[in-house]
Amino acid sequence: MALNTLPQELIGEVVAQVALSDDGDDICNLRLVNQHCASVAGQALFDSVSIWLEAKSLKRLTKISETRSTIKFSPLQIDTYEYSEYAYFPDDHYHKLRKTKVKNQKQALRLLQLIDDEAQHEKYWEMQNTLLHTSGAALEILRSAFRQLPCVHTIDIDLADSVTGAKELMNEFKLIQETLSWWDSAKTLPILFDSMMSLPGSVRSFRIRYGEEEGLHCFDRDMIREHRESGASEMGALAPFTTTFNFAQLERLELSHDYQDLFAERWRNHDHFDDYFSATKNILRKALRLKHVKIQIPPSLKPEHNNQYKFTESLSQVPFSYLQTLELINLRVMVQQPLSKMLDNRFFALEKVSLEFSDQQSDWTAFVTTQRRAGWQRLEVFEMSRYCPSHEPICWNITAYVSMKTDQNPMEELIELA
Repeated sequence: MALNTLPQELIGEVVAQVALSDDGDDICNLRLVNQHCASVAGQALFDSVSIWLEAKSLKRLTKISETRSTIKFSPLQIDTYEYSEYAYFPDDHYHKLRKTKVKNQKQALRLLQLIDDEAQHEKYWEMQNTLLHTSGAALEILRSAFRQLPCVHTIDIDLADSVTGAKELMNEFKLIQETLSWWDSAKTLPILFDSMMSLPGSVRSFRIRYGEEEGLHCFDRDMIREHRESGASEMGALAPFTTTFNFAQLERLELSHDYQDLFAERWRNHDHFDDYFSATKNILRKALRLKHVKIQIPPSLKPEHNNQYKFTESLSQVPFSYLQTLELINLRVMVQQPLSKMLDNRFFALEKVSLEFSDQQSDWTAFVTTQRRAGWQRLEVFEMSRYCPSHEPICWNITAYVSMKTDQNPMEELIELA
């Protein structure tokens, strides 16, 4: 199929992915393909800027056009653990080589290379520590740059962005898979949030989420849990920021995290839930013009906390006077009552509803039946999906059923696959 025959939406999606390149080379090359790509890629090139807290990235930030409207942020950093103890090396005998005499020239040269890599990392780590903390340079550069960006209306924070910064790390360490990279939210997000107070314009879209891409390094899961639990969560940085930042013009909100696997452990600490709950309430209290909302319901790993019901009940009390799109993730059967209340309050104005649950399909069949009403005046899509870590999500389009255009409940079909 010729490129010029592809749907514009598909080309736009391709450009959006390419635009994540942190140095802009790829998006510039895409502009050379044909006239249509030049037009779409040009908009992406001059519309957004991807930032991570590293010297080259911050230096570029001081030269960007004041017409940029989107800031994409990645908390990517080099791991602050001792490099030699945790980094993966192809040579399984590296630690032995450090402690015993080498037997031949090949081993000696290999050890020299690994020592050089380790020294390079330590130098880089020291530089980053100076940039982020000792000197305060990163904060000052961000503040100054943000003051010159009056058109910024979108903040997109991908807490596991594996693209922004990847090329620079590749250049620094040659083989990125041998470098223990890390998304250090606890150290980088407070700097970002502090500098965002300098933005002269109004933010209309705010996203803080975990992307779907895998990271730059295959971490050991136990080590990730240990490292994550040892520091403050990103929600700990978000909560105080939301008390002072102006969300009055916010129209689109996304708050989500990777709850199903590696990072679910953090929610065992009830303080993390309190931070997330507080941040969400602060935003919703100020953002009275929200049109699109995507929020992940925090899990209740300890039954006595009843986090999910408490969180969903709080959402059901928000007016959402302008809401058009509602997406809720990680629902469980115990939240059906406040969820129904939320839909009852705004069903006549909603255009899209997407609900993801992790219970059995049969647990939600009756809930879908209770949503049948003739008043879904603007509804275009109502989707239910069941998350399962072992296979792709199972989805049901129940639009016609809840709008009373059919009597067949799609959730009653294929129930044996749930």
